[in-house]
Amino acid sequence: MNFEALKREAQQRAAAQREELARELAERQAKKAESQREADRRQEEKKKWLARERQKAEEARHKNQETKLLEERQKLKMERAEKAAMEKVRGKKPSKAPALQKAKEHAAEKRAQLSKSQDLTLTREEKRQKRMAKDMGLAFRKPTLRPESKSATARSPAEISNAGTSTASATARRKTARELFLEQEAQKKKKQSLREMSSGASASEEEDQDDFLDDDDDHYDGAPYDTHNPLRDEIWSLFGKKRAQYMARDVESDDDMEADAMHVQEEERRAALYAQREDQREERALLEAKRRKLQGSGAKP
Repeated sequence: MNFEALKREAQQRAAAQREELARELAERQAKKAESQREADRRQEEKKKWLARERQKAEEARHKNQETKLLEERQKLKMERAEKAAMEKVRGKKPSKAPALQKAKEHAAEKRAQLSKSQDLTLTREEKRQKRMAKDMGLAFRKPTLRPESKSATARSPAEISNAGTSTASATARRKTARELFLEQEAQKKKKQSLREMSSGASASEEEDQDDFLDDDDDHYDGAPYDTHNPLRDEIWSLFGKKRAQYMARDVESDDDMEADAMHVQEEERRAALYAQREDQREERALLEAKRRKLQGSGAKP
């Protein structure tokens, strides 16, 4: 066999294998799709079954509630019937519901009032007054309207329109040149009078100030003011001091502010003594430290 024949056989076998593989894949896909459809169908059936079960449970619950309500109603009816029979045996009349009886009485009273009243067209305020009168136990009388005076009556639309047009025409009229000139002159005169009044007031204030200063100069004769106050002396005496002696001192003199040669020498001698004592103290401290150090070194083996 030549190479070409072998090649064709190999190609045929490969094609057959590919076809077999494709067929197997198709079968697998079909099986998978079938299994998926079966699972979906089972899921749908399960959902439907659960829905039916829930509906059945709900219906059963409703039936139970209805049966309970019916039983309670029957029980109440039986109790009422027994109670009515017992009251009938005792000779008592069956009592009706008090709320229903009260509502019926109120409706009857209202119908009687409506039939007796002649005029039913009442305003809100009149209705309120009527309720108040009823609560107070008084008879309600509808108030009669008094005729309004001519001055209090409203004006007619024609009068209002005429008045509006007259005011509008009065306000819309322009001023003449003469009126404008007179207004300007009046404003100028007013400004001038205000200016004169302000200048006159300032001049009068200056004159008053000069007179006041002249009066002060006349009263002042050059003598110092008397600053002695006996009340201050009394206050100082309360603390055991004399204010007159304190004020008589010459506190502005500088005689005691300067130091003479004797004071300077005394200060220098005192400073030297303090320095010598400090040096001696430090020297003794150094000697004591050396001695302790030597004693410590000699004591060691």
